[in-house]
Amino acid sequence: RDDHLRMQVIQDAQSWLFAGALLMLALYQAVIYLGSRDRAALLYVGVALTTAAMDIVSRGNIQQLVPVDSYPIPAGAFPLVLLVLGLSWCLFTRVALDMPRYSTGATRSLDVISAATVVLILLSPVFPPRFMAIMSFGSNTPVMVGCLVAGALAARRGCLPARVYLLTWAAAFACTGVAALSFVVGTIDSELTGLLFKLGPLCQ
Repeated sequence: RDDHLRMQVIQDAQSWLFAGALLMLALYQAVIYLGSRDRAALLYVGVALTTAAMDIVSRGNIQQLVPVDSYPIPAGAFPLVLLVLGLSWCLFTRVALDMPRYSTGATRSLDVISAATVVLILLSPVFPPRFMAIMSFGSNTPVMVGCLVAGALAARRGCLPARVYLLTWAAAFACTGVAALSFVVGTIDSELTGLLFKLGPLCQ
């Protein structure tokens, strides 16, 4: 029981530190946007905030601040936040890498994925949470593929930010992969595994 309580405290601390780091990144990008009116900075604010919201909702940390009875987290909150996160990544990738300049095909693909995600977001109140959870996880695949293909095409055609963009995705995949493998095999302490799961999104 003591070990379980200790693990819970560590995981909660990691989650709140993770959310705090993302909020600081969002604030930093908001300041950049106010000074330069760079749309990519504004869209990254959305990416950072939705990533933090996804972690908080998935662990139910908001219920530690407000009694569950007075502020329950709706069952469909996590799928909805996950869909908004995917939409944020598509929009950010399109603008930050200036995709219309480097690849019209990749731009159209991102637009189609974004439109489909918007439809799912609008339909989320209609369908059961379990169905929306399946759809939101399923939508992650085209979002990741679309963003990575767009980044690869832009990098191949000389876009320096796209190369940095791909490196951040590679770092995120590496952290998440090591964490997932260690979770299955049990070769790394669970505290470090949880930290690696947090470092993946932070790398982006």
